[in-house]
Amino acid sequence: MIRSIFSLVNINEIDISISSGKGGSFFIKPIHGGRMLIKSITKPEYEIIQNFLSDYYCYLLMNPNTYLCPILGAYKLKLQQNNQVPPIMFILMRNVLNIDPQDLSPDDKMYLFDLKGSVHGRRTLENPAEILNYEENYQFHKNLILKDTDFFQS
Repeated sequence: MIRSIFSLVNINEIDISISSGKGGSFFIKPIHGGRMLIKSITKPEYEIIQNFLSDYYCYLLMNPNTYLCPILGAYKLKLQQNNQVPPIMFILMRNVLNIDPQDLSPDDKMYLFDLKGSVHGRRTLENPAEILNYEENYQFHKNLILKDTDFFQS
């Protein structure tokens, strides 16, 4: 399934983007209706995930309604160029944003928050009061990814 979604045959059907965050992760996902996405991770993140992934998977099975993002696997890709290219580490995740527009009513609004558990440097909106008028400016803000401080002010 993964091979068919991310194969070279479908290269024009995938979106590759780089995070504007401090980590600079890259994301690969199908353009239309993708149920999975790939996110690059650092070596320390890879090692941490390797240590808890089996317990995490059991937790997902026992708690199907969890709000945790479903990680389906962690991988290390080694390129064969005389070991001069560092390995690429990434996770395969279920795309929680794969929402069928037919399931939404015209009045529904979806807000996206990237929560890290810290408020230090975690703000998207310039003016904290802007969150109060967020619904009025929804068309302008609908593609913004809000952060922890924005969440607490919403």
